[in-house]
Amino acid sequence: MVDKAAIIYPCPKRLSQKFLHFGFTFCPYVFLGPVNDYVVAPIARYADKWNIPVITARAQVSMFSRKELYRMLTRMMGSYNMLADAIKMIMTLFHWSHAAVLFHNNEDNSVKGHAKCYFAGAAIFQAIGRESYHHSMNSTITYNNLKNVLLAASKEARVIIICAEKTIVREILLAAEELNMIDNGEYVFFSVELYSSFKFIGSKPWFDANDTDDRNARAKKAFSALLVVTPKMPDSEKYRNFSMKVKERAREYSTNISDNTPVSPFVTAFYDGILLYAIALNETIESGGSPRDGLAVTQRMTNRSFEGVTGYIFMDENGTRLIDFSLLDLNPNSGEFHIVAHYINANKSLEFLPKAQIHWSGGRQDAPPDTPECGFDGSLCADYDKLMFWVLVGLAFWAMVASMVISIVIYR
Repeated sequence: MVDKAAIIYPCPKRLSQKFLHFGFTFCPYVFLGPVNDYVVAPIARYADKWNIPVITARAQVSMFSRKELYRMLTRMMGSYNMLADAIKMIMTLFHWSHAAVLFHNNEDNSVKGHAKCYFAGAAIFQAIGRESYHHSMNSTITYNNLKNVLLAASKEARVIIICAEKTIVREILLAAEELNMIDNGEYVFFSVELYSSFKFIGSKPWFDANDTDDRNARAKKAFSALLVVTPKMPDSEKYRNFSMKVKERAREYSTNISDNTPVSPFVTAFYDGILLYAIALNETIESGGSPRDGLAVTQRMTNRSFEGVTGYIFMDENGTRLIDFSLLDLNPNSGEFHIVAHYINANKSLEFLPKAQIHWSGGRQDAPPDTPECGFDGSLCADYDKLMFWVLVGLAFWAMVASMVISIVIYR
């Protein structure tokens, strides 16, 4: 089959030999992926020299926002900075300024480099203020160590933000329950889910069939202090039809696909990415440009909007999709998580659902204060107690003096 586009728009000679050297039998117009940040980085820099667009569902680290280094990069799943902006908006709404950020990371000698939660935690930490507390955890952390981490965090904040696997989140909350950080109503916990809300909406992540009834009951109570921040799930007829077709195709390769199996957000991100590329490519050709002009095509994918399979999509000036987020809360009656609000990135607003309300732990009717009445270390109440002691001593002293004076006067 003859590639007519390759005849009309041949590969530049300076590139054809390079791609043959890398094992390519053709000259690509666009790179889709990869989905590993450490792999995206060099490919996106090479692509700048080759003038070839790169469309990925990852590259969410803040470094990739530097357009002078990654001119050809288009990011279809937003960035960790957008997640941090959503967290900051929620904290501002409830007048919180102190927070402790607990995040999972790989071991120091790991060949995997830093974990996703390390980069997400760094973005959150920078957004809410560097004076906030932060702590890195790896998969080997013990229950007792988690209690020590929480005790250290309690000296700095009453808002605890966690980015970790759900099993670690559960253990953290169980440790918090043991330390009376749930019943006292002073604390609020956030769990950051980086990719999808499917596993939380209508679910009971506090329940573990392999755990004891007592620990499950404690976990349910502990999760009452948890709010979940996660990318907003599409809910249009167009998306549902697309999801159904994806699962029909997937069943040709696997028998484990059910109607309730969620479609990976990477699938929809790449689909919308290809759609965006096609729109930009057509516009480039219609204006007399060449599809080999990767920079021209990439520029047409930035600072624009279009309708994708996941809804109406906005791309910012860096070629990064604006991602919305959902805020989830545990319904104490059903024990399931439900959406209470959405963070809309386009206008930087937090919109609560009708009649939705957050259930605060410890029987509170409103959000916990940013700083406890006695301070994070209790010193404010200690100073007050000392002051009252010396006031009482002073009053007793002057009462004794007055009594002596009155006695002398009467005696005379």
